Amino acid sequence: MDPATRAKILACGDVDRAAERFEHAFALGCQLGDPCWEGIAGRGIGRVAIARGEPRRAVEILIDAIARSSRLPDAYLWGKGYALDVLCGLAVAHAMPQASAWIDEMPNLAVRSGMRELSMRSLLHRAALGDEASGAAARLIACEIDNPALPTLADTVRPARSLFR
Repeated sequence: MDPATRAKILACGDVDRAAERFEHAFALGCQLGDPCWEGIAGRGIGRVAIARGEPRRAVEILIDAIARSSRLPDAYLWGKGYALDVLCGLAVAHAMPQASAWIDEMPNLAVRSGMRELSMRSLLHRAALGDEASGAAARLIACEIDNPALPTLADTVRPARSLFR
């Protein structure tokens, strides 16, 4: 089952089924030694932990997913970026002291890898911490990226917890 299908299962609220699928993908990724699969499946397992109300466990899983995604010289930076995005959202939602430091990693990664959407998402996290200028910048960048969901996402920016709950 592809990652998008597993994510849809989670989005539909079937957390246990999503957990089973992500854990299977993670095990397969580990068996194959594939950092991309390990990282993306780990991101999914982290999202499951968030859905289950286990933020500390989610942080541990997401940090591991980030490390797995980037452990080889030809790192899977998009996997790292999207796991970092979930980690930042979690950190903002739970007012974790590491939130700013993790958010600071996102634009650095985005610039090095050319991932403009990741830049925009880092600005959204910054805006959720109360930086209005970042929210305005995110809205501008969102219109320039070929992803129709981004302008709507950028318009939902609210300070602190409301964006991620």
